[in-house]
Amino acid sequence: MRQFVKAAKVQEIPSGKCKAVELEGVKLVLVNSGGKFYALENSCSHLGAPLSEGFVSKTSIICEWH
Repeated sequence: MRQFVKAAKVQEIPSGKCKAVELEGVKLVLVNSGGKFYALENSCSHLGAPLSEGFVSKTSIICEWH
């Protein structure tokens, strides 16, 4: 059974921003989109760039390398 793992505090990720974290060896980007939080792999599927360095635009992250 999986256990809950605390990754960040809500206050650490303002609306429209993201934060890179590593949990149990997995690199993730946490995103606050209008008060809703999401966790994604922190790697662009196109070139492998860290998504945490990109820009949050409503429901998308725009890779900094594009």
